[in-house]
Amino acid sequence: MKKLILLLLTLFSISTTHAQGVALDKKFGNNGIVITDTDPFCDEMTYALACQSDGKILAAGQSGVSGQSYVSAGVIRYHKNGKVDSSFGTNGRTLLVPPANVNAPAKAIAIQKIASTEYILVAGFRVDGSSIHAPVAGYIARLKSDGTLDAGFGTNGMAMLPDANVSNMIVDATGRILLTGYENYMDSPAVMGVFRLLPNGQPDNSFGTNGFASVQYPDYSDATMLALQKDGKIILSGRTWTLPTNDNFDMLVARLKTDGSTDSTFGTNGLVRIDPDTNEVLPAGVALQSDGKIIICATSDAGIGNRFYMTRLLANGTRDNSFGSVGEVRTNFGNNQAWCKAVLVQKDDKIYLSGYASPTSTQNDYGFAIARYKPNGVVDSTFGVNGRDTTNRGRNSGASAAIITPDNSVIAAGWSYWSQPLGRFDDFMLVKYLSGLETKIADPNNNIQAAVYPNPARGNVNISYTLQQADVLSMQLTDITGRIVKAFTTNETRRAGKHQAVLQIDNTIAPGQYVLQIAGATSQSNIKLTVQ
Repeated sequence: MKKLILLLLTLFSISTTHAQGVALDKKFGNNGIVITDTDPFCDEMTYALACQSDGKILAAGQSGVSGQSYVSAGVIRYHKNGKVDSSFGTNGRTLLVPPANVNAPAKAIAIQKIASTEYILVAGFRVDGSSIHAPVAGYIARLKSDGTLDAGFGTNGMAMLPDANVSNMIVDATGRILLTGYENYMDSPAVMGVFRLLPNGQPDNSFGTNGFASVQYPDYSDATMLALQKDGKIILSGRTWTLPTNDNFDMLVARLKTDGSTDSTFGTNGLVRIDPDTNEVLPAGVALQSDGKIIICATSDAGIGNRFYMTRLLANGTRDNSFGSVGEVRTNFGNNQAWCKAVLVQKDDKIYLSGYASPTSTQNDYGFAIARYKPNGVVDSTFGVNGRDTTNRGRNSGASAAIITPDNSVIAAGWSYWSQPLGRFDDFMLVKYLSGLETKIADPNNNIQAAVYPNPARGNVNISYTLQQADVLSMQLTDITGRIVKAFTTNETRRAGKHQAVLQIDNTIAPGQYVLQIAGATSQSNIKLTVQ
């Protein structure tokens, strides 16, 4: 297999302009951008993202090798700085070759933690033919930390889901696996539903029927995204349509109980149908705010071009009319087309929608598009220009996935394509945005041993800490949302060994719960501190 070629955008050869006010993480890739080409003659796209607890980034999608007539599931792992992690798979990439050599891109990726071991789950579907009537089968594979298949999962590391299209996946607190999908398509009514597997990849027969819980609806339906409430109930987001005129989709949201049965306390018999426009609407994602309210996003065409669309539901499924404008938010990017592909909620309940937009009137000229909103759906003008970033990063590109990293940054990922005499070829592309809530991720083998006294505290606070090696430290006090309340020291060099300091908690700091952060380039300690 050819060695990975990492193509990083350079300011001298490719334009990387972005909206003023949007801060990219300059330590990530080249000024916040990474493009990875594993084979110059193979189409590669990112469809899903995950982050390990150490901050390493996993990008999953479609990949392959030159001359291959089908696309395979490809996973690339990156260090926190955007460099490909060559210790993973072969030169940083794991390629899952589908059975019978058919198209089988990866559509979802998640981390499964069992005891102290982190596994990597990759899921998608294979299509046995080129026709829309071709048989479809879902699959899920489990990788070990080095990118090799875990033979203890399913059958030789992989489990198959017959007659199922798999598009999204999450792992619950016990390690069980939830996958969205539907059974059958085109030739017979598609059925919206969710699969639940035991941690070892076997069907969970206590859930639904043989591990599959379906949602009965008169029209065709499917599920593309899911979210897990704190009480274990499952939110499914998808679409519904009526054949043969299946080009106008409505949004369909369902809630299931923990056993897979429909929750009749939600909407009408557990279902909510949303038809924001007379034209097509394409559901894109679902996320939960801290109070349990449900954010649903989509691409909406109201007859004036595609727009980012978002609505919010209360816990009982009714629309929250206090959100946006009478419960809805539509976002345009100039007068041009925009497609929404993902929704994120950060820890202060602000919302991100990401996807791609055409920054010019030429629809073949796409770029990453991202917008940020306040918790009530109002555009957050402190982000980008009027809350938006419509960056065309020199090559046609678009985001199809997004994630909030362990350090509270935002990464959007998708594709970037370039043309050459032999045709157009896509590459993996990642962009890292700063949210303003970032915290440093420490090496778990180099944490700072620290103690604070007294605690609770007011006035002088004594801190003692030990460094395993010399480091450049900053000390700051943050509230429970991550907002910096007071900075004590910034980027001060400290030798290896034991240290002591006295910090002043003055009357400008209100009583409450805080976190004292001691952070260096390679080490960190977070200490809960009560101010009385």
